[in-house]
Amino acid sequence: MGEIAAISPAVRRLRDLHIWEEKVGKLQHLLFSYYEGKNAALETGIWNAHCAPRKAASKLEMLITGQLREIEEQANIMIEQGLVNYRKPFPLPLNTVLAKDAGRYGEVSYPNFAGGCRQLNYPDLNLLYNACKKARVDCLQVYLFRHPLEILNSVVKRGYVKNDTSTMQIYITHLHVMANQLRMHALKTLGCFGFFSKDDSWGGAQKDLWAWFNSEKYKTVIGSLYKTPERSNMTNTKQLQQWIWQSEHAPFVRSWWNVHLHARHACQQAVRDVRR
Repeated sequence: MGEIAAISPAVRRLRDLHIWEEKVGKLQHLLFSYYEGKNAALETGIWNAHCAPRKAASKLEMLITGQLREIEEQANIMIEQGLVNYRKPFPLPLNTVLAKDAGRYGEVSYPNFAGGCRQLNYPDLNLLYNACKKARVDCLQVYLFRHPLEILNSVVKRGYVKNDTSTMQIYITHLHVMANQLRMHALKTLGCFGFFSKDDSWGGAQKDLWAWFNSEKYKTVIGSLYKTPERSNMTNTKQLQQWIWQSEHAPFVRSWWNVHLHARHACQQAVRDVRR
């Protein structure tokens, strides 16, 4: 998704308007910035301000609101002066692809980053949407989901966590958070996509999201970037089911699976409601 958005007409337009590197990177940095050591109080965005001492969240909200207004004003000025010929609203991929000097994250995760504050490091969409409301701009969301055991396998391999019940409880809790946020902000949901999608709905959604109006060119682009995973790379269903029911962690795995289904349903129901 990040690679498709990065070369999309949507981002090209933002570059033409001198918004992408100049404005969006700063906005991303204000939301969720990577921090280390003594610079924590200076380098933390509003989504992980609680992880750093003496961080003024009110000031961060004011800066986010101001940056959103700056982006809109910049676009309006360029259009009114006839420097670009865009008359329709167009998307800004806020957390899908990084602008210059934005920090070290792409799609925001639940939880995000490593370290002692990892369990509390996740986006609170209320903090973003409150700033969007003050700035009088439209902010919307896309939910990407993945099978729980694939998540567990990934984070254990990368050394973030151990394969134990405390790890599972962290992700169960974060899925509850996501499900609740999806319901709270149901009207702002654009779509729900599986991490390994086996149908063409994923590709079609990328086309609409990032303003690929030339269908043939888009087919070439997505064909070069995305291929359906081979069966050997996908989780074996029978092995998963056996592990879920027979593992010593089985109650936690079943709980994780249930809330995964609940969050996915909340997102898909929101999309159906909006389409109606």
